[in-house]
Amino acid sequence: MSASSEVVPIRVLESAAIDATLGCRERHLLACARDAFLAESTSTLAESTPSLFLVRAPGRVNLIGEHVDYSGYSVLPMALEECVLIAGRTRRRANTKTPPHTETVSVTLEVRNVDQDFSARKVNASLETIQSRPFHWSSYVVAGYLGVVEHYHIAPAARLSLELLVDGNVPRGAGLSSSSALVCASALATAVAHGLAPNKLEMAELCASCERYIGVESGGMDQAISFLAESGTAKHIEFSPLAAHDVILPRGYTFLIASSGKHHSVQESQYSMRVVECRLAAVLLAHRLGLSADGIRTLRDTHERYSSARRVSGSSTEKTARSVSLSQMAELVAEHICHSAPYTAVELSRVLPLERESVDPSSSSSASSPPPCSSSSLDAFFAKYDPARLGQHTGGYKLFERATHVYEEASRVLEFRRVCESSSVDAQKLGSLMNASHQSLRDRFECSCAELDLLTAHCRRKGALGSRMTGAGWGGWTVSLLREEDAVRFLTVELPSFYALPAAQVQGKHALTTAPGAGASAWICDCP
Repeated sequence: MSASSEVVPIRVLESAAIDATLGCRERHLLACARDAFLAESTSTLAESTPSLFLVRAPGRVNLIGEHVDYSGYSVLPMALEECVLIAGRTRRRANTKTPPHTETVSVTLEVRNVDQDFSARKVNASLETIQSRPFHWSSYVVAGYLGVVEHYHIAPAARLSLELLVDGNVPRGAGLSSSSALVCASALATAVAHGLAPNKLEMAELCASCERYIGVESGGMDQAISFLAESGTAKHIEFSPLAAHDVILPRGYTFLIASSGKHHSVQESQYSMRVVECRLAAVLLAHRLGLSADGIRTLRDTHERYSSARRVSGSSTEKTARSVSLSQMAELVAEHICHSAPYTAVELSRVLPLERESVDPSSSSSASSPPPCSSSSLDAFFAKYDPARLGQHTGGYKLFERATHVYEEASRVLEFRRVCESSSVDAQKLGSLMNASHQSLRDRFECSCAELDLLTAHCRRKGALGSRMTGAGWGGWTVSLLREEDAVRFLTVELPSFYALPAAQVQGKHALTTAPGAGASAWICDCP
């Protein structure tokens, strides 16, 4: 069955099969949910469903291909065994008379967390809830709910209120996609509650879209691996169209994931600034190559338009045009965006036919036909994404560095897959690709930090074949390629010495090894 038609696995479990089918964490969450839901008053609600549903969405570690998905290029992650779980049930409104075609039906989500650090809240399933301040973690749940009911055109009167209990063991603030896993789990819970049987690709794409409700310009990697993952294999994930290909990792080696000690946060200003710089670079490169900049939003757009122009011009055959390599694109960046200093807003406004909607991550306009943009709105855009004001760097937009990283990192992803698929896997080569990735993220993309640099250097000194930051950066965790026989030494000696902690406190909390895990799934539990 192709991924485009493969549905998310949803199993119906009789009470007698729960113990034999579910793991300890899943059974515990179901028991907690039963107790919590039975304790609730039902005086204002009717027709509560007797059965519970349970959904699971994994976190992920990206092995290589950082900050390239929102430029249209492929990535190579694997799902973690660590995941977010949600147990829930539907609650129907009692005796509610809804006017035809009304758009004001109130739907509530009662959201709780097993972890008492996350306060419970009863919220309306609305965009206003997400936009309210201060931000509350339940907004991730609301985003997943809205994504499903809007994508599947569920009429307001048919939308169900839900009671949800959340649990998760994806390390928080690690860059391992704990927040995206929560959005994916919420979306799947919503789909199950409304009787849908969604396919994996559809869920991955709608979850990437609905995460933008939160204000994150997701490239789609986290959601794709959460739904498309399969146990025992990493995935090479391509975008536009979304597709996933198995990548069998080399035998005799393992990946160690370790905390830098600095909490990761998708600092909106820094992350969004990188998106803006990549889009500005795409438009500038297209302009310098003599291409139309209409509809250009990503560096991949520029790459494809350049290849197409070569083919149409007759300067090469179609086969040759398609073979315009990523390394050639990096060379074109060096030739045409060879600015020795960052670009200023004044300079870019003067040389480019810019449309704010084509480069602003917060814009919801169509990329293919952005509306006219006045000089005043461009002034507002450059004020919003002013590098000096946001504390990134002084002087302007580092387009050469950002574009060079994207093209070279995208090339490393393809090479990593090629090495894994070769008859004799060169693990040293895989390690070298990971090291080059970290160096580029540190020096060209400037999204590493001292803590990440120290940890990756330590791992390499102690025998890791390769070590790099993983996730968006500015803190979080690292991923290192080890020989299997070295894993215990790292967990019991090398990392405890780095953290100055007893070995018993390191594994799980500060470091872990994990095999490629399975993708999202759900169960409907026919139990009181």
